[in-house]
Amino acid sequence: PAFAGYQSLVITQPENGAGLNNTAGDVDVSVSLSPALRTDLGHGLTITMDGRPVLQNSARMNVALHDVDRGEHELQAFVVDGGGQVVFLYLVFMSAPVRFSLQRTSLFLPGRANQQPPINGVPPIQRPTPLPAPR
Repeated sequence: PAFAGYQSLVITQPENGAGLNNTAGDVDVSVSLSPALRTDLGHGLTITMDGRPVLQNSARMNVALHDVDRGEHELQAFVVDGGGQVVFLYLVFMSAPVRFSLQRTSLFLPGRANQQPPINGVPPIQRPTPLPAPR
């Protein structure tokens, strides 16, 4: 069947305006595209963060980013052809930009650098400091 073009391209994760807190700087990015990506036509997905590609001409709809710097960032997704050019079928096909901010534990706060993060929302058990032995 003839390809009539894509109808929507949305970055679903992280949400626009999200404030993320991840000590390692990990950010999961997911994209929704309708209809499905036409790899048979040589189309692929490119995702950029702050204008630089983090996923290029791929059939994957998600990417895990590691060691992202703290601060504000902008993500955008594009449908591209086999040559990496944005697909121009009825519309220039790109997502709306998604902005998020990432907080990471500072290495300059020594009291916080060795703290263990909560697991599933449960903080680690705080062990009491042992008392000195009696003389």
